[in-house]
Amino acid sequence: MVKEIMDYLKGKFGQPEWSLRHETIKYIYTKRMKEGTSVKEHVLDMMMHFNIAEVNGSAMDVANQVSFILESLPKSFIPFQTNASLNKIKFNLTILLNELQRFQNLTKGKGKEVEANVATTKGKFKRGSSSKSKVGSSKSNRKIEKKGKGKNPK
Repeated sequence: MVKEIMDYLKGKFGQPEWSLRHETIKYIYTKRMKEGTSVKEHVLDMMMHFNIAEVNGSAMDVANQVSFILESLPKSFIPFQTNASLNKIKFNLTILLNELQRFQNLTKGKGKEVEANVATTKGKFKRGSSSKSKVGSSKSNRKIEKKGKGKNPK
């Protein structure tokens, strides 16, 4: 089916095979998934471009395809990439897609909680470097300011 589509496009636009191969490989090398987008859509898009490259004479083995997909993921997938690398997990494209979707679903809610905690704690701890110095110094500073306001030295 992909070959039929590519033949149709070649006939319609007259683009040579080497040019399509070059553009497809360039796309595969430079494609990066944006944070917060669907990993399923990203992987399926990459798989489609692997097929287009193969139809145009540039076949890649599954191990390289998996490597390209793993390298194109955003920073939120670093734990997944590290686990796959350290444990030397061999994926095929279907298993990789399923595992990436599972990972994204597991980490979706956790990322929001962490952001909320960071947002609430940032406002509370603006002064000082530790909680002990903040509590003691802020109370003592307030008392000094109150005492100093009533007296005006001349």
